Amino acid sequence: MANSKALQASGITAKTPDPLPGEIVKDPKTGAPTGLLRNAAQLLKVVAPSRQPSTQEQRDSLKNLFKLYNQQGITSIAERRTEFASIDLFRELARAGELTLRVNCTRMMDPVPKTLEEAMYRQVGASEVSRCFGCHTTASNIGGQFQESNLILGVSCEACHGTGAKHVETMKASKLAGVTDSVASMIFNPRQLSSVDSVDFCGACHGTWWDTKLAGVKGPSNARSQPYRLQNSKCWGKGDARLTCIACHDPHQQLQTDPPAYDGACLSCHLSSMEKSTKPTPDHPGAACPIAKKDCITCHMPKVYVPEMHHNFTDHRIRIVHPNEPYPE
Repeated sequence: MANSKALQASGITAKTPDPLPGEIVKDPKTGAPTGLLRNAAQLLKVVAPSRQPSTQEQRDSLKNLFKLYNQQGITSIAERRTEFASIDLFRELARAGELTLRVNCTRMMDPVPKTLEEAMYRQVGASEVSRCFGCHTTASNIGGQFQESNLILGVSCEACHGTGAKHVETMKASKLAGVTDSVASMIFNPRQLSSVDSVDFCGACHGTWWDTKLAGVKGPSNARSQPYRLQNSKCWGKGDARLTCIACHDPHQQLQTDPPAYDGACLSCHLSSMEKSTKPTPDHPGAACPIAKKDCITCHMPKVYVPEMHHNFTDHRIRIVHPNEPYPE
């Protein structure tokens, strides 16, 4: 959002064309820009201030801004191309209990590394390091602070089920009190979540629908967000509660890369026969595939090349793929 002064200083008027693929949202009656810029922030001209605001002034300004958002019922925002200093400020507010919004931050690698080797030698800031290790290791962030000495390589039990220390302490105290049978476990069980919450739970690292939508990620790049692509599937819209990440992936086992390994999951919802006598049931609402009975994902969840990652990702938008069709958003 930009106010009228910012629009004026940047020369953005009713005659300013939309920068592809962005949009300058304009009043339908007058044609004047409303101040809402979608993927068009590059049009704004930055005027250097006479002095830089202090850290406390920045904190106070953010808190006032978030208060205005909350008054309008807004509880989540997306901050694109976030500077590391801003990410650190958001973290400070969160630690102090003063962050009243969920802030989804994205960073732009400029320039984008051309090779994996070039990417490996790219310098990264402390905030980015913390976020990377936050998903690719366990217990690397303690109290919002990155602590390399504590991290456990990979995704271990506590990454999904919570800290084991609290559970052990509770059970020990209960045993001493002789009430172990009535004490609730302190271990969190994600399997008890609803289908939407379950997919969002995985999306904490893999990218939720809203994370991707608010960040404005378009094209093959959003194939990296498996929850986003899954929730754009036609069968997701029909509300089959079984369609979650853990319906196909066992988080306690190594990832299966052999296509036939997933056929069983597909046939748990889809019919396996094209015979007229075989009709859809509440347990198997999906029609049978007229082409094949195996290797389902090779056709219906094709691999997509993501240029900035130099890697092929499985597109989790389940669909009938047609030859030479454009990438479906």
